[in-house]
Amino acid sequence: MLPRMELLTIVLFWGLLWGAVSAFIGQRKHLSTGGSFCWGFFLGLIGLIVVIAKKPGLPPPPPGWRATRCPRCNAVQNVPNEAITFECWQCHLTTPPPGRGQPVAPRTPEPSDGRLTVLCLHCGAKLKMKPGAKRFRCAKCEKICALVTCPKCGALLSALEKSEQFRCSKCDTLHPMPH
Repeated sequence: MLPRMELLTIVLFWGLLWGAVSAFIGQRKHLSTGGSFCWGFFLGLIGLIVVIAKKPGLPPPPPGWRATRCPRCNAVQNVPNEAITFECWQCHLTTPPPGRGQPVAPRTPEPSDGRLTVLCLHCGAKLKMKPGAKRFRCAKCEKICALVTCPKCGALLSALEKSEQFRCSKCDTLHPMPH
């Protein structure tokens, strides 16, 4: 039988060894180093297997950039820190980065039949609207969006109906929602 101190030393040694190996592998997979260490330290070989089986995380963005997730399609991309808006590389939605407002979708007139093409901010569906409409219900997702005019440049935009502000995609200014 081993004395308590030797047993504690052996357990601590193996815990640190498994923890270090798990942390190293977790770091290479862009996972939390501390979390990976804990898996290995407390569970040994089982913890190491858990870390190996985990889905890899996202690599960190370059300096001066941040990783941003598109609100429509969940695609992740790097965006400059000072960017006011960005266009998703996958679904092409123009939206401000998180914490900078709400998505903006321009509405452009089509001269052929006098109707306007509007993008739903919830699902991205293109809809035809009559001029003068104040809001619309998307035929695809059935959510309601408001139609607003930028007071600065006069651009016609769709905006989230219950939001307090909207950002113009043409002049890139933030305005309170008209009531």
